Amino acid sequence: MKALGLNLDFIVIAPVIAAFLFVASQRLATAPVPEGDEAYMMQVTYEMLYRHKVAVPMMRYLGGNIENAWHSRTPIYFLLMIGFHKLVGFGLLQARFFNLLTAAATLVMVYLAGRRRFDWRVGLVAVLLLTTDVSFLERSRLLRNDFAGAFFALLAYYLYELAQDKKVGASLRRFGTCNWSRRDVPHQHYVYVRGHCLVDSAQNRVACLHDQQAVSLRCQRSCCDGL
Repeated sequence: MKALGLNLDFIVIAPVIAAFLFVASQRLATAPVPEGDEAYMMQVTYEMLYRHKVAVPMMRYLGGNIENAWHSRTPIYFLLMIGFHKLVGFGLLQARFFNLLTAAATLVMVYLAGRRRFDWRVGLVAVLLLTTDVSFLERSRLLRNDFAGAFFALLAYYLYELAQDKKVGASLRRFGTCNWSRRDVPHQHYVYVRGHCLVDSAQNRVACLHDQQAVSLRCQRSCCDGL
């Protein structure tokens, strides 16, 4: 147990995530059959990458000049995808592999959040439950924006925990940045993160009135939430 206190517990979680990546990456280019959402997301990325505009030509019949200009609700995700495609090339395999990497990154953040809040065993069990879930495996093999948003939400939660424990303003500012980046996250995931922060604020509201450092921390967090 003492050895695990030296961050050697990462040796335990690394094979689990590596095994998940190995299993989930099998026949990634051909199975499952491409879905409609994947075609739409691939086209937006193609338009941004090669024609330098945010557009969805396949939905032109919706009107509003959407084939030339589209107000994306997930801009950060598409920017991340563009960067990845520039490194490895453009294609369905590459796009699905990018989503698989974001799923793996989400697993890492789940482990870190559980480890930080409770114990390394809690983080390990959480990761094992996710990697053995059929829905998680299925969605990780498709081109989706769920996991990138979940990663930012969990990262915001993790940095918030660091800021609360150490009263570090820099960690709180990073929390605010991730909080802003989570705009790609599904609403229910964001509610979990913000719910924890609100409960924590209620529990510590009296202490904040008597602790100048805590008051400064709360003020910085309010500024970060404004992002």
